[in-house]
Amino acid sequence: MRMVNRKYYHKDVLKIFPDIKPRSLIHWAEIGLITPSEEPGNRGGKRGYSYSNLITIGLIRQLLMHGLDIREARDIILHEEVQDKLKIGNYEWLFHIELGLLLAIDRKDGKPFDLINALVNWEICDVGEYKPNIDVTASGLFVNVAYIKRFVDDALKNYVA
Repeated sequence: MRMVNRKYYHKDVLKIFPDIKPRSLIHWAEIGLITPSEEPGNRGGKRGYSYSNLITIGLIRQLLMHGLDIREARDIILHEEVQDKLKIGNYEWLFHIELGLLLAIDRKDGKPFDLINALVNWEICDVGEYKPNIDVTASGLFVNVAYIKRFVDDALKNYVA
């Protein structure tokens, strides 16, 4: 069976992404960040994940690792353009994400206590056709979905039977 057409279960996903906590994966499904291809029919049933789900999980993982919070990651993942690309299996694109520093203020005393990264802007472009529309002098990062696909493909060859 081809990697793209089979179902993967919770344990498979955790083999591919060992740094993701089991409860995080469940939480992401509960809040609609990912939509498993198969929901458990009863308590104790198994969720089934598609190949596209694996790419989405990898994308979420990258966004969170780069300091975006779960709401920012959700806004990006659920954006119509991102969903369209994932649905048709187009993984040859990247994000350019612009981050800005925000000064965190204590609500009790009004004093600053931390600098935090905040999502300012983001854009999607095809790999090889990147022409920044975002000021490149700003603090930013790139998330290459084509790289995430290669990572998932290699993991599937090595870890999932």
